[in-house]
Amino acid sequence: MIVGELRDGQLSIIDRVRETVRLAAGLSEKCELADDARARAISCLSTFGKRLRSAHVDSVRTAGTSTMRRARQDGTFLAEAEAALGHKIEIISGIEEARLIFSGVSYSLPPDQGLRLVLDIGGGSTEVILGEGSTPSRLESLRLGCVSMTERYFTDGCITGDAFNAARTAARRELDPVTEFYSAATEIEVIGTSGTILAIERVARAEGLQDSGNISPGIIEALIERLVEFKSIDGINLPSLTERRAQVLPGGLAILAELVSVMGIQQLRVSDGALREGLLCDLLNQVQTRTDPRRPD
Repeated sequence: MIVGELRDGQLSIIDRVRETVRLAAGLSEKCELADDARARAISCLSTFGKRLRSAHVDSVRTAGTSTMRRARQDGTFLAEAEAALGHKIEIISGIEEARLIFSGVSYSLPPDQGLRLVLDIGGGSTEVILGEGSTPSRLESLRLGCVSMTERYFTDGCITGDAFNAARTAARRELDPVTEFYSAATEIEVIGTSGTILAIERVARAEGLQDSGNISPGIIEALIERLVEFKSIDGINLPSLTERRAQVLPGGLAILAELVSVMGIQQLRVSDGALREGLLCDLLNQVQTRTDPRRPD
C-alpha cells in the first residue's frame, strides 16, 4: 500500500507499507482459499485499513489481481476482505494490471520517449508490457507466478537442478505470446519491477555479482546455481533476502531466467515503481479531472 499527496501540482509519496501475504499459495485447483491464507490476507488488510484511517486519506483505489481473479467466486472472502480494509476492492483484469504497472514504472523513472519493455513477476501472474514514453502499445498477462511455480516444481521445499529444469521448461511453454514483443527494435530499455525482480537485484548486489543495479542472464544463472547449493528452501540463507521472499524465490528465478532467454534480453534495470504507483497515478488523474482515464472522452 502506498499513500500519496498532491503538493504544488506534483504527486509526493508520503507512506509505504509492504507485507507479503502469499495468497496464491493458499489457492486450490478448485480456486478455493485455504483458511491460513485467508487469515493472513484479512490480517494484512485490517492493518492497511487502520493505517488509512489514521492518515485521514480522502480518496482510495484498491485492486485485486491474479489470485483474486481466480478466487472471485468466493464471495464470502471478498466481503470479509472489504470489511477488513474498509473500502471496496476492484478485481482488475490482467491487461489492466499490465497497464497500471507500466504507468507506475513511467511515473518512477525519468521521462524518456524511447521504447521500454517492462517485466513484472508476481505471485500468480507475470506481466510483460512494451511501450514508448509513457504510453503502452502491447500488454500481456501470463499465468506464471513465483508462488504457483515454486509450489508446483519445488515440492517439499527441495531445490535441485532437475527441479529448476522442469520449472524453466514449463515457463518457456507459456512465453510464446511475448517472444516477438520487440524483435524488430534496435534500441530498447528493459525494466524489471516488483518483489521478485527487486529481491533478485538486491541479492545479486549483496553477493557481489553486480554493483550497477542491473541484472544480466549471467547473474540469474549464478543465483540459480547458488540456490541449488542450499538444497532446500528452508536452507536458503542469502543477504538482503527475507524469509518470506526466500519461500518463493526459486519459482521467480525460473520464470525470469526464461523471460530473458526467450526474449533475448542481455540486461535489465530495476524500478521501484509498479502497480501501486500506477493505481495512485490513475487515482490522481480521476481526482483532478473527475473522470475515469480508462474511458475515452
